[in-house]
Amino acid sequence: MQTPDGTFGPYAPPANEDTWVNPVVAGQFYLYHSGMNTDFFNATSNKREIYLRLDGRGGTYSITLTQSPAATTKRFDATLNPSKLFTANAFTNFLAPGSIWDAATAFNNVCPSDYVIRTTWTDVDGIARSISGQETPGQIWSGSGVGPTFDGRLGVDVAAPGDSIFTAYNPKSYFATFRFNLIQDGLGLYGRASAVSAAAPVVTGTIALMLEMNPKLNSTAVKSLLQSSARADAFTGAVPNTTWG
Repeated sequence: MQTPDGTFGPYAPPANEDTWVNPVVAGQFYLYHSGMNTDFFNATSNKREIYLRLDGRGGTYSITLTQSPAATTKRFDATLNPSKLFTANAFTNFLAPGSIWDAATAFNNVCPSDYVIRTTWTDVDGIARSISGQETPGQIWSGSGVGPTFDGRLGVDVAAPGDSIFTAYNPKSYFATFRFNLIQDGLGLYGRASAVSAAAPVVTGTIALMLEMNPKLNSTAVKSLLQSSARADAFTGAVPNTTWG
């Protein structure tokens, strides 16, 4: 690991799931790496994971990965979050299309993207609120990951509204402590939700209703029904595509 303030490592990989490599270099970076027998996210692809958090000052960082001589796989995949909202952090070379999180690409997963349905609202105190710089109603939300996956699949299955939606709030929740999130006439029990984490529950609820009608549906049937009943418009363009599904 080369940072603006020096070079650190190399670090030997752990041998098994009981061994960890956690070099915490204060003010520089944090490395999380488990051994070859660890099953990350119940993956069936035998992928291993290295998690690296950069804590140092602004500048160029260089990460060098060295393949074990005994390894048969000669490929590393890297992701960086967030994808499009904040462009100060970015990879500078070996770029590939797509920004979808790898764990969202499981074969049986239903992966939604998030589109904008409103950018203005009135809060519980009657104050007009708005959000800008994250696209306009009808467009895909700027922070929504897109395909393809590392192995060339579409990635996104369907798009759902996520910015901004109004939903039931626990009045003691963290988000409810910000009164600008609470909406007028909601009595403090309804507020704003956003991002793909707001779009995903919309799709989850839709699937729950589908399973209520037919509990025997599997993931393939669920995806097919969602996609065949979804609509395309001027915003989506020709579908399927890696942004809208």
